[in-house]
Amino acid sequence: MFLFYVDECGDNSLARDAGGTGLKAGVSEFFTLSAVGIRDSSRGAIARDLVKIKRKWLGFESSHDLTGWSATEIKGRHLGRAARSVAAGKRLPRPLGFSLLTNHDEVDGLLRDLGLIFTRYRPITFSVTVTSASMANVPTRSIRWESPTPTFTSEWR
Repeated sequence: MFLFYVDECGDNSLARDAGGTGLKAGVSEFFTLSAVGIRDSSRGAIARDLVKIKRKWLGFESSHDLTGWSATEIKGRHLGRAARSVAAGKRLPRPLGFSLLTNHDEVDGLLRDLGLIFTRYRPITFSVTVTSASMANVPTRSIRWESPTPTFTSEWR
């Protein structure tokens, strides 16, 4: 069995400009949806390896401390912002764990260790990127998910 982590990147508001002909200023030009699948049998080992990486580079202390978890959450945008900050001779102030990265070698070390997770466990990855403008022209549809918990409806464009 595979477990999937699904996340998006980009602004899904699709807000239109005053004339209705283009996207409003500040809306992301692209929208990306990605999924990473890992084997259920590897879940524990991957979690342990990620905690080791977080302790080594981001000062993570305990998986029971939710404050520490959010301060060291590994997100692409945090990695990119940290790389740009150290390149400019600064530190990324937030999230707090990323403020420990003080130079290019440390950011590269974190990226290398994360890359080794992919090399070691070989997850399945799926990604799709579309232009936000093309999504704005798709008619709205209602999609319903059924689950043991109460059903909810989400509007998708």
